[in-house]
Amino acid sequence: MTRTLRSSRTSLVLLAAVGLLTFVVAHTTLRAQVAPSLGTAAPFAVLASSAVTGSTGTGTLINGSVGSHPTATITNFPPSRVGAGHTLHLAANATVQQAKTDAKAAYDGLAAQSGTTINDNLSTNGALGPGVYTLGAADLPASTSMTLNGSGIFIFNVASTLTMNVGSQVLGTANACNVYWRVGSSATLNGTSFMGTVLADASITVGAGSNVTGRVLGGLGATGAVTMSGAGGNTIGGCSDAVSAPTVSKAFNAASITAGGTSVLTITLNNSNSATSSLTAAFTDTLPTGVVIAPVPSVSTTCGGTATATAGGSTVSLANGSTLPSSGSCTITVRVRAAAAGSYVNTIPAGALQTSAGNNAAAASATLTVTALPAGCPVITITPETLPNGLVGQAYSQTLTASGGTAPYTFTLQSGTLPPGISLTMAGGMGLLSGTPTSNGSSTFTIRATDAANCPADISYVMVVTTATAVPTMPEFFLLMLGLVLATLGYFHLRSR
Repeated sequence: MTRTLRSSRTSLVLLAAVGLLTFVVAHTTLRAQVAPSLGTAAPFAVLASSAVTGSTGTGTLINGSVGSHPTATITNFPPSRVGAGHTLHLAANATVQQAKTDAKAAYDGLAAQSGTTINDNLSTNGALGPGVYTLGAADLPASTSMTLNGSGIFIFNVASTLTMNVGSQVLGTANACNVYWRVGSSATLNGTSFMGTVLADASITVGAGSNVTGRVLGGLGATGAVTMSGAGGNTIGGCSDAVSAPTVSKAFNAASITAGGTSVLTITLNNSNSATSSLTAAFTDTLPTGVVIAPVPSVSTTCGGTATATAGGSTVSLANGSTLPSSGSCTITVRVRAAAAGSYVNTIPAGALQTSAGNNAAAASATLTVTALPAGCPVITITPETLPNGLVGQAYSQTLTASGGTAPYTFTLQSGTLPPGISLTMAGGMGLLSGTPTSNGSSTFTIRATDAANCPADISYVMVVTTATAVPTMPEFFLLMLGLVLATLGYFHLRSR
């Protein structure tokens, strides 16, 4: 009996310990500081709701874009100015509006993070390392300094105002672009040097001679302006990448098909900016006369948005508001068909892709060559028109058939590359795509069917292979609750013993 009781107690102690450990791990993970995603606000160094006023005299150099929404009152530009590669938005356009929306989302995300309470007098806290800090009305007295050391993320949640007085400095080894100040009211930056991105509910004032390495994003509440006082000679920015206009490229796969066959048109939209870019108008590619959308368009896009194309039509479009990923590219694919022989040049003109980062400066062209069928050859139809997707490590099998010519038919790979692990063979007068995919990805290839009279037909496919969906992990909140439950059960069982 005693041995059983001891064993039971040991098990309960272990249960409580496991529960407490789970709670501590989950709790620690939940409290870790997270840098906000600024989205389309990332290229901006100055953002307001009601007005942006530049300094006079020699003006302020702003290394980042400048804008105000919903009221675009921009004054003293010049003498204040934006650096090369950045944009002065004189209108409250869609780009500035989206930047304001993204900045407000970042502001709310910062407000939701809790951390260590520090003194409102910023000069009395000693050197601070990465973390989340909360305070009331933050103030750095005149001619004092605040030190931030470390390579991680710094977040300061200021309940009301932020004031950097004349001659004050924020310095240290921290990367200014990893420092964020969420200010519940207004901010006044009069120090000689300041580091970090300020996201303020109300207005922000940058004083004479104050150099800000970061961003000043104000008016994230109902209203607010950004004002640069004094005669200039100072700078704002350093964390806002220069914005590059997107580029467009395109290709037909296959580039050469038989009359009546299909090809896959792929349009690639490239965005080199560190922030996502969004379309400010619908993007449309018009096919050349003689080329139409195939009966089964299979239109798709990896861009953030909706692509549309109608069978028999002559256009493929990506909806207004769709997004291009940061520092990457996305594609639009659609199957097209041409009934007559010829050389068809498909061109997207310069300026057709209109985004928050600008419009494409160069046109993009691709040529589809269509060869005539041999004399007396009918149009041969290959089915299916599209292929089911595959899964890595799982057997795949798809039969291809043809009609309209003279049996038997031979199926060959005309161009492109089959997915790794998949091969094309003949089986009973039909084509067979089979095997076990070994890696995920999208493959575009063209199959040619040739009948007994040597009459050809081409059909292009896009086959997507994905990795089987992994079992989802338990959310951190669930881990937190589980830890609390286990610890509580262990505690009360021990008490009852």
